[in-house]
Amino acid sequence: MGIGKSTLADVQLNHSDSFYYAGEKVTGIISFHNHHRKLTLNNVSFGFIGEVGYTGQKTRHSRDSMGNIQEETRTGQQQFSFINIHIQFTHSKDNEDKMILEHGHNSWPFEFSLPQNLPPSSGSITGSYPYIKYYLFINTDRTWFKSIKAQTFPLIIFPNVNIFNINEDRQSTAVYNRNDLYVKACLSPQSILPGEKISLDIDIQNNKQLKIKEIEAKLIQQREIDRNHHAEVIFKVDLPFSQDFKET
Repeated sequence: MGIGKSTLADVQLNHSDSFYYAGEKVTGIISFHNHHRKLTLNNVSFGFIGEVGYTGQKTRHSRDSMGNIQEETRTGQQQFSFINIHIQFTHSKDNEDKMILEHGHNSWPFEFSLPQNLPPSSGSITGSYPYIKYYLFINTDRTWFKSIKAQTFPLIIFPNVNIFNINEDRQSTAVYNRNDLYVKACLSPQSILPGEKISLDIDIQNNKQLKIKEIEAKLIQQREIDRNHHAEVIFKVDLPFSQDFKET
């Protein structure tokens, strides 16, 4: 909730977990609770934002005291919006950007459709760059003291991909062959949803009977935005194997 101490704004979505597929319709209720007798809001805007953040370089040109052009390159965190959808939720007869709130609870329904080709929400567990995030926003200008307030409500977007059309006869396979230690790992299925199980089959040929201390499996998320490459371990697990196998 937000807007101010005496006026609260809230958004209730048809999905309580705020999880949506690209191309899906988003519906909900936007509400304001006004503790004043009557309150006027100017320049009220409600919309959907897609934002990307990454670490990049900016080049700035300036002139020195002699008139020579100097170039300075800085590396820093950058953010920009790649999609901005205005959502209409109410109309005023006098002014579409002007809203008068009566005392108490004021609410309006809204709906809009997400584009089909949105990239999925993506971000680091630690909150670092790069990231892709989506949110609804409310901006208002309260005329009686000229203060602009903003409030955001995050959404999680998943790509609209039919994973059932993927050929599951083909397995994701990785091969390691070094110092006469041959390891072949097969992952199945290729595409999974959160909460589903995955199977990892490992075939090892240890001709020289090298000592194997442990076998560790990691699930790694990789993201590439602009020139940013980021890999993050989602989880890792030590795979069980017999004690005798460590010596062979």
